[in-house]
Amino acid sequence: MLRQSDIAAAFRESILRSSKGFQYLHTRDFVTALRRRGIHFTEVEANSWIAREQSYFIDKTAEHSENRLWMLAGMAYWTARPSM
Repeated sequence: MLRQSDIAAAFRESILRSSKGFQYLHTRDFVTALRRRGIHFTEVEANSWIAREQSYFIDKTAEHSENRLWMLAGMAYWTARPSM
């Protein structure tokens, strides 16, 4: 049985930060992190999970590919700002 906490941990592990402070990930990195935990999702399954469970990440893929680029929406700039 899949543990949602393991899937969520793999998702968090996959998130990167751009030089401008935006948080993003690629589907392939998420699938790789899942496999390290013994969970085998296809890219299609991983994209479905992200779209369903991580509504604050939006698909910014420029071309049709299952290795999608997901970016944190809205608060991406805010989370990158230094505290005042």
